[in-house]
Amino acid sequence: MRELEHHFPDQLVVIGVHSAKYTAEGRDVHLQDAVRRLQIDHPVVNDHLMRIWNEYAVRAWPTLMFVGPDGRVIGKHEGEFDPEAMLGAVSTMIDEAIAAGDLSEGPFDLAAEPVPVSSFLDYPTAIQIADDRLYIADTGHHRIVVANLAGRVVEIIGKGVAGFEDGPFSTASFDAPHGLEVQQTVSWSRTPGPLIRSGRSFLSCSDDDCRNRGDSSLVAVRVASPGRRHSGRPWDRRCR
Repeated sequence: MRELEHHFPDQLVVIGVHSAKYTAEGRDVHLQDAVRRLQIDHPVVNDHLMRIWNEYAVRAWPTLMFVGPDGRVIGKHEGEFDPEAMLGAVSTMIDEAIAAGDLSEGPFDLAAEPVPVSSFLDYPTAIQIADDRLYIADTGHHRIVVANLAGRVVEIIGKGVAGFEDGPFSTASFDAPHGLEVQQTVSWSRTPGPLIRSGRSFLSCSDDDCRNRGDSSLVAVRVASPGRRHSGRPWDRRCR
């Protein structure tokens, strides 16, 4: 969806509808937390009573409903989709609306207010131990935190802003790091998503320098210390 939003910023408005499958998923606080964790910028409706689901005759998660400028449904897609094919379909709908004189182009300014994060870690998703150091993927802060085994922070890798910049630890940037592997270098993986069509992106760190590289082989986190298991807890922003 991010690719569609970025490709058609003045012609397409995305509104998410969360029709929860389970009771806990329909609570506002859990939905708000998920929206922030996933860094969703468009508005999301909490359809906890399934009213929108039923009115639009939705049958599957996910479902895309395309509504024209006149409020009528002009298309529907059930299930996952190929981003490039969807770009073509949406482009055709937009061209038809423009030709008919129905589309009013321009930015649609509707976004949630940012929620400040008071905790040091923000949804950590991976932790790795090597050479008496803890390497933590601080996903929400777009960085890797390095601490000693007592938990004292000794290094921050990444400037804390989403991106793919190379450079020293203080200026290199990550985009929601979701995986770590520590050997002679530290490798980082981004969560799979439509913005990265190759699947994943990695950033290698050696000494005090970081280089972006493409690599689809890293799909899991390995713990270097035998007999010790650690995991990130993104739901409460802690590691254990």
